[in-house]
Amino acid sequence: MGPWAVLVKKTGVIVGNCSFCRIRYDRALDTFEHCGEVNYYLAPPHRGKGFASEALRAVVKFGFGELNLTRIQGRCAPQNVPSERVLQNAGLKFDRMIAAASDGSPDEKLYAITREDFQALLPSLR
Repeated sequence: MGPWAVLVKKTGVIVGNCSFCRIRYDRALDTFEHCGEVNYYLAPPHRGKGFASEALRAVVKFGFGELNLTRIQGRCAPQNVPSERVLQNAGLKFDRMIAAASDGSPDEKLYAITREDFQALLPSLR
């Protein structure tokens, strides 16, 4: 779902995007998991200014509210500290390492947040 543009309000310039790259609605043994995975991109000259964190917080809020998700997750390369910080700034916590895919891609860090954890964080994320 998406991508949505990351727009600098002051200038009206689009500097990146943010979206759900995967959404899964599962029902198993009378429990429901509605999980979305987020991704984001910001053009290099606009990184480190808080735009990605602000956009991701809005997408996470939309996912828990409008899409009724129970969990939202995002991935990053282990050495990509700035991307890791974006996930953390949106309230996601390190969940686990994901093993390399059969295509030879490197391991990734998986970050996640539940709806309950997000609701508890809402006052501090504003």
